[in-house]
Amino acid sequence: MARSTFKAQYAGDANAAKASAEAVAKAAGYSLKDYYGEQVWKKGSGFWTAMKFMKFEYDANEMTIQGWVQAGLGSVGGSEMDLDGFVAAVPKSGLKKLINKVIAAVQGQ
Repeated sequence: MARSTFKAQYAGDANAAKASAEAVAKAAGYSLKDYYGEQVWKKGSGFWTAMKFMKFEYDANEMTIQGWVQAGLGSVGGSEMDLDGFVAAVPKSGLKKLINKVIAAVQGQ
């Protein structure tokens, strides 16, 4: 798996952090999907746009966000790509900006 990982500290309750993160994801058009047994937030079909993914995990006062993109359709699509590098630079950049919004929302809750 090639995923980028980000951390966000939060002072409050994990449920409040989760609600803040999910509100940002939903507002950006992401939906919760099962991805090979993992619950992830996904946007895009891979046909016209790269599929963009985020996975949220919560520990005591810290949230871990994994982000990655994948080009192609379903099982014939490409492999996971982290958010660095030139390939798929536009969707990677957009996803990084969204992850920064998630972090800001979680830290501000």
